[in-house]
Amino acid sequence: MLVVDDDERWTSSLSSYLRDAGFDVDSEHDGLVATERLRADPPDLLITDYFLRGLDGGKLCMVAKSVSPEMTTIILTAGADRVISSLRAPFADAVIAKNTPPVVQADLRAVLGDLGVSLPPPGEERVVVGHERLYPRSICRKLHAVKDYLDALHERMGDIVIGLDAQTRICFVNRMGCEFFGITEAEAIARPLQELLPVVDESRLMAQVDRTLAGDPSLKPFVLDLGGTILRISLSFIDDDDGHARALLVARDLTELRRAEQDRLEAERRLHHAEKLAAVGQMVAGVAHEINNPLGALLPNLDSLDTGLREVAELIEDPHGAGARSRRLALNELRGEITEILSDCVAASERIQGVVAQMRRFASRGNGGSSRRSVDEVVQSAISLVTPQIRTVGELRQSVGGTPPVLIDADALEGAIVNILLNAAQAIESTGEQGWIQVETGTHDRGVYVDITNSGPPIPPELHGRIFEPFFTTKAPGKGMGLGLSLCFDVVDAHDGHLEVHGEPDQPVGFRITLPTRDRGTDHPNARPTPSGPWPTETARILIVDDDRLVRQSYRRILATDHEVVAVAGGREALERIGAGELFDLVVCDLIMPQMTGMELYARVRKTDPSLAERFLFVTGGTNSDAAREFLSTSGRPWAYKPMTTRKLRAAVADCLAGIVDRPGRVSGLRALEGMVRGRSSVPPSRRD
Repeated sequence: MLVVDDDERWTSSLSSYLRDAGFDVDSEHDGLVATERLRADPPDLLITDYFLRGLDGGKLCMVAKSVSPEMTTIILTAGADRVISSLRAPFADAVIAKNTPPVVQADLRAVLGDLGVSLPPPGEERVVVGHERLYPRSICRKLHAVKDYLDALHERMGDIVIGLDAQTRICFVNRMGCEFFGITEAEAIARPLQELLPVVDESRLMAQVDRTLAGDPSLKPFVLDLGGTILRISLSFIDDDDGHARALLVARDLTELRRAEQDRLEAERRLHHAEKLAAVGQMVAGVAHEINNPLGALLPNLDSLDTGLREVAELIEDPHGAGARSRRLALNELRGEITEILSDCVAASERIQGVVAQMRRFASRGNGGSSRRSVDEVVQSAISLVTPQIRTVGELRQSVGGTPPVLIDADALEGAIVNILLNAAQAIESTGEQGWIQVETGTHDRGVYVDITNSGPPIPPELHGRIFEPFFTTKAPGKGMGLGLSLCFDVVDAHDGHLEVHGEPDQPVGFRITLPTRDRGTDHPNARPTPSGPWPTETARILIVDDDRLVRQSYRRILATDHEVVAVAGGREALERIGAGELFDLVVCDLIMPQMTGMELYARVRKTDPSLAERFLFVTGGTNSDAAREFLSTSGRPWAYKPMTTRKLRAAVADCLAGIVDRPGRVSGLRALEGMVRGRSSVPPSRRD
């Protein structure tokens, strides 16, 4: 037999009585120690007090039955009287009221006799033997009420609840904890906490538990990683009136919440991008209009030049043939207009280039970096993007100019201003009437400001504090997701600035961006500056690598007037020439090409000829991938956007050549020119490409 009671008088008297009756008896005073003994050496009979230190008798009986279902379990309790006649003890075979030792011994003898004949029927409640001899005591009712309340609280909590003793052994674990860890409470009781919580950083957990058991009041909740499962742990110190320290551990599973938060952030990022794409979609018609106008001038002018050049060719072939006189008259007429036609073609091309550059900046994802720029320039660029949309709803009024340069991310700020302007245009459109948008820039004591006001419907003052919240919108369903102004707010906030809405119910609605004039960092230019002096005219040998035939030929024509040029259509052909021993002073390389990109070509050359890799100039139509942006920002090589005008291309090449001391291709270039002079070749290699 095993007798368990934290009152030594009871263990002593019961043990003596049972030994005298011929039983082999052991005794314990601690419920958790008794649990370990039950598992190590299961007795035939367990007699336990109900209210034990560290573990109540009902749970000890539960452990006993899990170890050996045939074990007889009896509970002794002082928590019964004439009123409280039964006790919730589903794992006890019998419950005896604590009276005087002789009375308890007599009741125990009777119970053992009854149990020797038959076991009680299964049930939650057990009648307390001898309860009728005890007078009603209010303390019994209160004690049971408190215990029932705490048991119900622990079992019904949505969090994991674990009780620990001073040796960090588990005293109890609630239903949620059992489900989470896939274990029964009977299996968990008296086990070390480390066995139940196999955390990645066990030392951190146990250090927190030790501090709790020491009574440290400064502990705060912390997060533990159980190999992918995230738990938020709270620890509380419990000091029993018998001086034994205990701890209560409450754990909340945050795994799904964390995953949901990550999904929300990803969804928000996607929706931000979708909002941006929606804004781009609204501008497509306007951009098409802005490109079609200069195209309307460019194509007819090119047709005129094409017609004139054909007539020149015919006139050269047959200067006295039929129609020669009329062709001469037409050519004389065209000759006076050639300069004007070419100037118009260049102007139209530059207008298209400007529109494409603005769209590229707007479609970028904030990778432009910060530089000192005039806010006026950014505002004008944003206005040019949305002017077609504004024209359809009303008048654009401007008072832009005079602001000092400030440190800004121009691309991000331009996107925010475009968003506000489009919102204003949509607000006016919703009225069904023509209106106006006023854009003003200036300075005040807080810095540089951009004020955008419109004649659209007013925003109620009670909504001023909410319109910058994500997903909040006053637009009709399907007209927006409520992310535009939230995105604008984030951009301005990243500049340490302020975005405010103003306007009373009877006044125009306005948004004001305020940016501080103090520096927030330093400039980070993306490309080398264009040289201001004359370009070097010494002949160099240049390799052009571009898969676009038209671009390749135009670069060759421009550079062949001063240099020896070899043009190839891809990285593999370039590697073949370099591998064959051809020497080049400079490689002008497209960044994005099929089969082998400029980045891959650069990496291959860097392995075989590091000095040549230092003489790369990259050109690109756009940095549409993270890899391309990362490469340009880390390679240290100069680069430029397409399209390249004659002046820009020559300036970029001259700038690169000016920084090269040892130019291995120079000799071969001079020899080629020497051969041309001596008549060995009437056409230089670059012209034969």
